[in-house]
Amino acid sequence: AKQIVCGHGSDDLLARLSRAYLAPGDELVYSRNGYPKIPNYAFVNDAIPIAAPDRGFAADIDSILGAVTDRTRIVMVANPDNPSGLYLSKEFIHRLHNGLPDNCMLILDSAYAEYVDAEDYGHAEELVASSDNVVMTRTFSKIYGLAGLRLGWMYAPNDIADVASS
Repeated sequence: AKQIVCGHGSDDLLARLSRAYLAPGDELVYSRNGYPKIPNYAFVNDAIPIAAPDRGFAADIDSILGAVTDRTRIVMVANPDNPSGLYLSKEFIHRLHNGLPDNCMLILDSAYAEYVDAEDYGHAEELVASSDNVVMTRTFSKIYGLAGLRLGWMYAPNDIADVASS
């Protein structure tokens, strides 16, 4: 329970994490055709959004890893993605995480996870449970039609959950 943080939609939680972990000049790497609000999380913190090129409108792990520098503090990926509906497999999510430096947080926005039934889908909660730098955000608004209610939740390591809840 200490690893769950609730907010006003997953957007609120993504903004909280960005405020807490991005400083001026830091970088936030994201998939170019991913969630369109991601660059805003960098802009409002005077950080630099870095759009990694996609491959066929899907997040490209090699491109994302190639965009990471020593100033990258957050890599944010929607999995599955909207509007493409494409997803990253467990293998690709683990390869992405393993390629990141320890001081870089991987945020997996899983707002549409209920719509994926593929056996190779990379469920983020498994990686959060075994890592110190992975966060999963979710929302009830997509699957339950509660967009007006704006109820999101985050599963994160204890230290990150403590920061995001304060």
